Amino acid sequence: MIPLIPRFLRVRTLLAALTLTIFLTWAILGFKIYIPKPISSQAITGLTPSHKQFWREFHALLDKHAPNTDPIIEYEKASTERFNPHNASPRPDTLSVPEEDIITMKEAHTGFVNAITDSPLSFPASTAQKV
Repeated sequence: MIPLIPRFLRVRTLLAALTLTIFLTWAILGFKIYIPKPISSQAITGLTPSHKQFWREFHALLDKHAPNTDPIIEYEKASTERFNPHNASPRPDTLSVPEEDIITMKEAHTGFVNAITDSPLSFPASTAQKV
């Protein structure tokens, strides 16, 4: 004869199985709902043709005047102490930048500033009210 499982054990087992099923369903479906879809460049809206043209020109200038130096090495994170202009203490040097890279960056920056000064970019017409 097969021994019968007591009713309270069957109910407890069914409740545990039901709880586990609900949790797994929520976990699987819930996480799928909250996974953000990557935004494609085509999905970005709101840029007028003049805005697009401005950013193309600006990006071209940035590329043209890029310093093309090695990345700056950060020895350690900078401290978070506040700056006091009335009692300025010397700041530790936490970056490693070769002197020739500094000169190259300054020249690239000067070239960029001169380029936008000599032939300013045409800013798109703003619909916002000027203050």
